[in-house]
Amino acid sequence: MIAFIVIAVLLSILVSLFRRDCLRRAQHYESDLQKKYAELSETAQKHQVQLWAYDVQRGIYLWLDDERKQFNEELPTVFSQHYTPSICQHIAQTIQSFIRGSEEQKKLRIGLSVKDGSRRYYTIDMSVFTRTPDNDVALIIALQTDFTEQHLRETRNRETRLRYESIKSALEAFDNIYTRQEADDAEELRLLELQEEAKGELTDYISKIELVTKVGGMRMALYTPDNHTLLVINDTETVQLTVPAARALRFVDSGSMKDVQRLFTAMDRRTPSPFDAVVKTVIPHREAAVLSLQVSFIPVYEATVPTGEPGEARSTPRATQQVEYYFGMLLDVSPLKAMELKLTTETIRARQLEGSKDSLLNDMNEKLRTHLDAIAAAASQLKASAADDNSQAASLTALRDNATQLLSLIS
Repeated sequence: MIAFIVIAVLLSILVSLFRRDCLRRAQHYESDLQKKYAELSETAQKHQVQLWAYDVQRGIYLWLDDERKQFNEELPTVFSQHYTPSICQHIAQTIQSFIRGSEEQKKLRIGLSVKDGSRRYYTIDMSVFTRTPDNDVALIIALQTDFTEQHLRETRNRETRLRYESIKSALEAFDNIYTRQEADDAEELRLLELQEEAKGELTDYISKIELVTKVGGMRMALYTPDNHTLLVINDTETVQLTVPAARALRFVDSGSMKDVQRLFTAMDRRTPSPFDAVVKTVIPHREAAVLSLQVSFIPVYEATVPTGEPGEARSTPRATQQVEYYFGMLLDVSPLKAMELKLTTETIRARQLEGSKDSLLNDMNEKLRTHLDAIAAAASQLKASAADDNSQAASLTALRDNATQLLSLIS
């Protein structure tokens, strides 16, 4: 009986000590957690970033207020109002991977619409911040940083690179148009010299895109298959014209209509190949009758950086990517086309004049021959009838001889 009482007392003492130790450890853990919260708040204030955390044991989110001074506890239903459903789902999947021990940290890239209607881009760096004494995940923190300026800068750099690639393609196409021509006669040789001179002048100022667009000989263009819209850009920032494909066909000459229709059809089908064509329009031109354009388009594929859905950027093979839009250059070749037309017209005119001259000379020869034959015959008859008159006979002889010489000259 006494032994049983002693054992009960010892057990009571052990349970009391165990409870006291657990309480002390919990108090120490809670105090340490509050210190961590304070440190996180100071960090957010210093760097002007958004900070939130997830308490694994209680299953609640801790969202740092706008003044970045204290954390507000939020249930998952309240927390989900800060993001889109797809982003919340991705965040929840990341938290579960932390709890399972599959990952320790992860970076997400997201896009959100803000109050003023614009779109901002953020990175969310999530990581395990504290663990329990049993080494279980206790607190997960997330640091949300605005990288909109960097994203826009990367987008501008990518678009600039595509513009220069299109300019290079346009130059190569421009070069191929004229190097294939052969100078068979003097007129074609002169035309080739004019073309080479024009190409040299174009190459000189096309080295800088800003100067090229300001001069006015070239325009950049974007064609979007989704809405079948052609966008013409005057310089790197100014949109000169936005027109649907169906309306753009109204400005095309009937001789180029089929080529332009095939071009739009191929781009609407998102054909992954570049396009080149010379298009004659019905738009008046200051140096030619109408505007003629050397048109070059290259496909631009979908970006690998997400622009609204959470997750990391992934490299997608080009074969599986879909064409997002087409970037092109519109080169004014109206003066060259006008020169070609002028040379062709002058050549035809010269040949017509040559034919008219030959016809006139042949007709004159025939008429002169007829009259001279008549004069020679009359002179012979008069000489025969005036054989006794020596002076008259001599004159008629000279007349006949001169007519004979004239006949020999025109024969």
